[in-house]
Amino acid sequence: MCLEVLPFDFSTFPDVFGSFTTSGALTVSGDAEMVVGLNENGTRAHCVVTLITLDGTITIHQECVFATNPPQGRWEIVSGTGAYANLKGNGSLTMPPDTEAMEGVIY
Repeated sequence: MCLEVLPFDFSTFPDVFGSFTTSGALTVSGDAEMVVGLNENGTRAHCVVTLITLDGTITIHQECVFATNPPQGRWEIVSGTGAYANLKGNGSLTMPPDTEAMEGVIY
């Protein structure tokens, strides 16, 4: 699966909003909300991303490192509702300017 979150609006930080699209084994799109939890010096973050579709929601936990260029990390689907109630997955995350790109597997 490849998931792309288009630019988040950081004006409401630490709760930020955007939109997303997926491709591969899962093809959906919709709204996205991310709650960002930075460490003291801002080099790492734990984020909770909620993807909202017409068929349900997908909740993803991310561990991000900002000391790399581009920033990178890992993601894991931890829960879902509706059509995504039993969805699981994980993979890698890169954050080039103005986007978040998650690649990995779903099962």
